[in-house]
Amino acid sequence: YIDTSNTPYPSSVGETVNATACGYYGGNLCYASNMITITNCSTYYIFGLTAPPFSSPSRYCTVDLPSQCYSYRSINDSTRSISNLVNGTACDQSLFTSSNISAPTYVRFISSNGAIYNYAPGGSNMCGTSLPGWTNSTFPTNPGDTVNAIVCYQYLTRSCYVSNTITITNCDSFYVFGLTKPPRCPARYCTG
Repeated sequence: YIDTSNTPYPSSVGETVNATACGYYGGNLCYASNMITITNCSTYYIFGLTAPPFSSPSRYCTVDLPSQCYSYRSINDSTRSISNLVNGTACDQSLFTSSNISAPTYVRFISSNGAIYNYAPGGSNMCGTSLPGWTNSTFPTNPGDTVNAIVCYQYLTRSCYVSNTITITNCDSFYVFGLTKPPRCPARYCTG
């Protein structure tokens, strides 16, 4: 497997990173390892591989990831951070126009931790809006897995004033969110 704990997949088209490829053996996740390169080619990655580090028969294995892991919209917006305490009226209704869960907009958040905030925010004036969106759903742990999740929008002391359903996909080194239009303005997906 590719150890992405210290080196995530490259996020910019044309970017190449060095990464560690680990060989699993006898319960040890990284029994032997070697350096490889990963290049972002927009809708796919190219891996520069060397011979596996084992002397016994071994090979590189891949996980089939769903299409949204390769075709998504990147959002790099620090104002979505839950630590942005600026009161505002930012709203995602025009950004995510689909109200049909079968046709979401797939999004990868680049800023903050790359994920929708995973706890009740504790207030309503955060991430540039008075209706900050968050989830307490469990994120998928296995690459390629997708889960349905509820996003709640907090207003004053009501932690789930309004809500909508999204999907969360584990794309190995990042998450992609299947987002639909929030139920009202100024609801906004917040990152943490």
